[in-house]
Amino acid sequence: MAKKVTIYDIAKKLGITPATVSYALNNVPKVSPEMRKKILDTAMKMGYVRNYTAVSLSTGKSKIIALLLPFKDISEAFLQNPFYGEFIGFFEKNIKKEGYDLFIQPLYDEKELELWLVGRGVDAAVVLGTFPDFYEKSFKNHNMPVVLVDVYNADNKDYSSVCIADFEGEFRAAEYLIQNGHKRIAFVGADINNSIVDKRRYDGYRKALADYKIPYDDSLLFKCNPTFADGVEFASKLIKRKDITALVCAADTLAIGIMNGYRMQNKQIPECLSIVGFDDIQSSSLVYPSLTTVKQDIESKASLAAKFLFEKINNPESSIRTVTMELKLIIRDSVSKIN
Repeated sequence: MAKKVTIYDIAKKLGITPATVSYALNNVPKVSPEMRKKILDTAMKMGYVRNYTAVSLSTGKSKIIALLLPFKDISEAFLQNPFYGEFIGFFEKNIKKEGYDLFIQPLYDEKELELWLVGRGVDAAVVLGTFPDFYEKSFKNHNMPVVLVDVYNADNKDYSSVCIADFEGEFRAAEYLIQNGHKRIAFVGADINNSIVDKRRYDGYRKALADYKIPYDDSLLFKCNPTFADGVEFASKLIKRKDITALVCAADTLAIGIMNGYRMQNKQIPECLSIVGFDDIQSSSLVYPSLTTVKQDIESKASLAAKFLFEKINNPESSIRTVTMELKLIIRDSVSKIN
C-alpha cells in the first residue's frame, strides 16, 4: 500500500514550513495567492488527500453547513419543484468559495435532529420554508449560527433571515391581468390554511381585486399541489369553468403544468386562458408560450443567505440581518388582452 502523502511531504517538496502548507489548505489568509496556488497544485500532483476527521478534531470545525428542507422525503423537493434545485445550486456555489460542504436533510423529528447535528458535527444551518418549534431548542443547545430563508412562522429576532415580498408580488400579477381587461380571475395554490407563503400570495391577489373594485367570488379559489403533474391534472377541472378568463398561480410549476394540460386538450394559451406564474424558474422562459411570471431573484437570495450565515460563523456577535427582497413582474406571452 502506498504511503499517504502528508503536509510534511508537501512542505519538504517545496522547501517551506508545514504550517504554511496548512494555512494554504485551510484557506487561512496568511499565504499569498501565488504561494497558495503553488501549494495546491503540488498537493494535487502528489496525490494528497485531506483527512477531514483530523481537520475537524484539530480546528473544532467540520466545515459542514446543513440545509433543512420542509419535506419529510427529500426527493419531493427535487422532483416536484425546480426552485429548490436552483436555490441549492447557487447556495452551494457560495459556500464552496469558503471551503464548506453542504448537507441536505429533511428533518421533522426532534430526536433525529439532535442525533444528526451531533453526529455530523454541523457548524451552521440554513432553514428553508418552515421552522418547527423544536428547531429553536436544538439550535440554542448547540449555539449554532442559523439563517432563515422564506420562513414566516418563527420569531426572527434571534436569526438573520431572507424572504421575498410575496404579497406585493401576487398583487402585481393580479393587477396586470385586471389592466388587461380580466375580471374573472382565479387563484390556484396550495392550501392557504396550511401554507403561509401561499396565504400571503392569495392576500395580494385579493387586495388587487378590492383595489380595482372587482367583487370576490369564493368559487375562484382553487387548491392544488404546486407540481407539474398536479397542474396538468387540474387543467381538466379548470377547462370546464367557461367563466374564468385568467389565472394567477402561486408557483410556476403549477402554471406550466396547467398550460401543458390545456395543450393536451387542444386548448390554446392565452386564447383560452391567460396565466401568470410565480418564481420565474428557468423553464418559465422556455415553455410555449413563454410564461408571464413574478420573478424572485433566486441567485441573490441564495447569496444573501450564505453571506448572512458566514457573518455569524465568523463573528457570533454580529448584528441580525433581515431582508425582504423586492419582486419583478416579467411580461412574456401567456396573457392576452380582452375588452
